[in-house]
Amino acid sequence: MAPGEFLTISGPSGSGKSTLLQLFGGLDEPSSGEVFYRGSSLAGRFDLDAYRSRRVGFVFQAFYLLPALRVLDNVQIPMLEGPLGARERRQKAEALLEEVGMTHRLRQYPNELSAGERQRVAIARSLANDPEILLADEPTGNLDSENSAKIMALLAGIQSQRGMTIIVVTHEAEVARIGHRNVHLKDGRVVARPFSNEPSSGKSHDSDLKAWQRTAIRNTMANYRHAQDNYYVGGKPLVELTTGIRLFRCSPRRWLSAARAGSS
Repeated sequence: MAPGEFLTISGPSGSGKSTLLQLFGGLDEPSSGEVFYRGSSLAGRFDLDAYRSRRVGFVFQAFYLLPALRVLDNVQIPMLEGPLGARERRQKAEALLEEVGMTHRLRQYPNELSAGERQRVAIARSLANDPEILLADEPTGNLDSENSAKIMALLAGIQSQRGMTIIVVTHEAEVARIGHRNVHLKDGRVVARPFSNEPSSGKSHDSDLKAWQRTAIRNTMANYRHAQDNYYVGGKPLVELTTGIRLFRCSPRRWLSAARAGSS
């Protein structure tokens, strides 16, 4: 994978998607072969604790928020063994929650949040130590179609703004199409690369991204054409969709209209 790439891994249940993601994250060791990060094998002299805590952020289907802690405290958990003091940790957590549109829920406990809100908090927590790689294991698996599209739009915006590498495991075709590239697994093997949204020769990266991402979001949003205008991305009541060089900003209704127009 190239730095800054948005890869989706698809396949049926039991195909090895989550296992592969755990290998990438240093949570498991391969029975054969090696996983390399920046030219170094994770099985060598690599400090896996440092790799997991500083280089990689994790987002899970089941959220894994600590129920006894408020939203603001949950986001600070990965920072506790870092160099930041209490005040700096709190300020950074507040900034991350603003980035995912959750500043209005700082004092709530996880059981007081909707499923979509819990996943937003989990995404903010995954960014706490400024990782280079974000690994998301079925991040939309517990969400309805509306919240699934919101979470994927949020991840696309984060990837564009931060330039980080994101790998999303999913069994949903609509979600898989939002990445730059997709790899399909079956029985632990790569059986197909159904599509690539990487720019083709002779075209600008910006124009290619507008076409494929608008089409992907159009398909994902098709089940809720009357989305509310109070959807927050980046702390603002706007949908932010990456288009490569530029950022396409509009309300959900205008976004859907633009997506349809861009694919016609």
